[in-house]
Amino acid sequence: PVDGLAGCHRRAALRGRLRACGGECECEVPAVVAAPEMLLDRARLRRRESALEKGDQLGLARARHPVIETRRHNAAFCKDCYIVHVERQVVRTIDGDTMLTPDDRVLVAVSGGKDSLTLWEVLRRLGYRTTGFHIVLGIGHYSPEARRTVEAYASIHGLPLIVTDVKEEYDFSIPELAEYTRRVPCSACGLSKRYLMNRTAREAGFTVLATGHNLDDGAATLLGNLLHWQTEQLGRMAPALEATHPKLVKTVKPLI
Repeated sequence: PVDGLAGCHRRAALRGRLRACGGECECEVPAVVAAPEMLLDRARLRRRESALEKGDQLGLARARHPVIETRRHNAAFCKDCYIVHVERQVVRTIDGDTMLTPDDRVLVAVSGGKDSLTLWEVLRRLGYRTTGFHIVLGIGHYSPEARRTVEAYASIHGLPLIVTDVKEEYDFSIPELAEYTRRVPCSACGLSKRYLMNRTAREAGFTVLATGHNLDDGAATLLGNLLHWQTEQLGRMAPALEATHPKLVKTVKPLI
C-alpha cells in the first residue's frame, strides 16, 4: 500500500501500480489505465442510488465503495484510492513537464482555498521542499479567514510560511487599488499577486514558484484569450514556464 510511504519513496510508488487500500476495497486495475483506478460500473452506481432511496442497508453495503466519479477518466474511486489517484496525476504532470526536481526549493502560492492547499498538501506528501506564500488582499471578511486557514495548515504540518500584506506593500488594499486604477478587482488583484509572488521567490532564493491553477482555470483562460484575440498570451499558458529573464523565476502548475 502507498499509505505509510513518504517523500521519494511515495513518488516512486505512485509511478508504479500500487493501490491505496492494499486490496481491501473494490477498486480494480483496468488494462488501459494505471492503478489505482476502477472503470466506472454504472450499474453498480445505479444500485447504490436505488439502495439510498429505499433505505436498503444491505444493498448500500454492496455498492458503497465507488464514492467519486471522474468523467475525464471514465472511472469511479473509493475514498482512499481517489486521494492516491490525485497524487499520481500530479506526479505524472510533474514528470511529464519536468516541473520539479528533488533539489528544488519550491515556493507554493496559497490563497487559503481548496486548490492551492491541495497542491501544498500533495507536494508535502511527495517530499518536496516547500514553503507557503500567502498574500493578504484586504478583501472584507475573506482575507482574515483565508489567512487563518493557511496559518493553521502550516502550523499543523510544521511548514514554513511567508505572509505579505498588500496594504503594507502598496499602502492600499485590492479593493482600493481597483477603484484607483478603474480596473475590475480581479485584474488589479492578478497583476499585484504575480509581481509579489515572483519577487518573493527571487529574493528568497527559491528555484520554482508553484501555483494551484487547475485544468478548469486553464480552459477558462484559453477561451478568454481566444475570444479577445490575445494571441500573445497563448505562449505563456504552458503548465511549466522556464525563467526567461534573470529577474523571473520558473513557474509551474502541477494541478493542470
